[in-house]
Amino acid sequence: MILTILPALMLASCGKTETLKEQEGLIDTVLGEVPFEDGTEAPREFEIPEFSVPDDVPRLRTDPAGYEPDADKKLLCVAEGITECSILNVTTMEKAGVVILREKETGLYQGEFTEIREAGDYIAYNEETGFSYPFRIGDDIYDGWVPAYLRALHGAEEVGAEDMAAITLSLLQAFEYDPSLFDDTSISVYSADGVPDVLEELYGRMSILSETEDGVFAVSAFARLGAVLRSFKPDEADYCLFRAEEAYARIDRSSCSDTGWYMMNATLFRTTGKSEYDDEVRLLFDAGDPGKKAAGTDGKEELFWGDYAYLTTKRLASQSICNTIMSRILAEARETVSAAKQGSWLVTTASSDGSSNDLLLQQAQQLTYINGVITNREYRMVIQECVHYLRGRNPSGKSYVGESGVYCKGGRNELYYGAILTAVLSRIDLEYEQIAAN
Repeated sequence: MILTILPALMLASCGKTETLKEQEGLIDTVLGEVPFEDGTEAPREFEIPEFSVPDDVPRLRTDPAGYEPDADKKLLCVAEGITECSILNVTTMEKAGVVILREKETGLYQGEFTEIREAGDYIAYNEETGFSYPFRIGDDIYDGWVPAYLRALHGAEEVGAEDMAAITLSLLQAFEYDPSLFDDTSISVYSADGVPDVLEELYGRMSILSETEDGVFAVSAFARLGAVLRSFKPDEADYCLFRAEEAYARIDRSSCSDTGWYMMNATLFRTTGKSEYDDEVRLLFDAGDPGKKAAGTDGKEELFWGDYAYLTTKRLASQSICNTIMSRILAEARETVSAAKQGSWLVTTASSDGSSNDLLLQQAQQLTYINGVITNREYRMVIQECVHYLRGRNPSGKSYVGESGVYCKGGRNELYYGAILTAVLSRIDLEYEQIAAN
């Protein structure tokens, strides 16, 4: 196929600055022209070879899993001096658009093709770099993730007690975000009885854990599972709440961290409404915000679940504590967004071996919740960039996402990270559905 690149038309400013128009993808690209020997100008033409999936990691990095039609769409190019590439429809090999590449750092360029919204399969192409991996644009790119992940969880032989409790919390969060993603036909061993398979799987997994392994995560997971099961299986819900409160009673306060104590009491207060749990939360905050005292990453996960439980409770909570929590997490969100904007790979931190994936998922989960409270385009953008990074637009050029979860070098069980990704995808998928509806 021959592509003819014609000189771009001059556009009127329409009252907008060129910078803003570039950001919105509203101006055509001014392309270079090749003169004939007599000095006249002619369109530049080049031959596009027949497409085949690259054998080596391509230098044009997209998200092979694809992009939502209304999402920001960016690609990165690992090369020197490449100023543009084309987006081609795989089926017709016709050009859908041209991407202008701007240097992020030496040997790394960034481009955007947000204006391409038509559903279909695409590739990026440049004469010097060759093809990218194919990718899809469509509102169905995340369809199938939830049932595939649940089947992987069901098939796992053994999951540690704390990992299983953390998985339970993330999957219940995803269920709260968008229950429609979870049906009762994902796992064949469960009957189609109207009870979502995710709840049956979580109850089956959690109920067989030894009581001797019940720590702060188990207390919180049992409490939340009991609350969600209430309208489906009241007896099982009663058991979960009993297990949560019994385990809580066995935990020695003097040996429990402030963030762990906060997590349990905030979750039990949200579930039961008992003032004794709220009193413990108030005592903690009277001595200072637990989030300010958490050193480094120690207690960050416990802090997240404590914050989430206290801010989402329908009980009569302390307005002062809620304000303190919101002030802290919004400040953290601003820092995350700022760092991601400056990051070479459009995320706060990048690595070639997957060692940064843990932090990126934590940030995405935190921003996902905050974005649900205060909808912010920048939050959504950073969340989406984290997902694109994990799925292949990263230094290694490989996807860290598989059917069993997400790989994080030096991290925890892949299923644990897969549950976090499920929570992130459930919320962002719902948000794009709402954008499309409006």
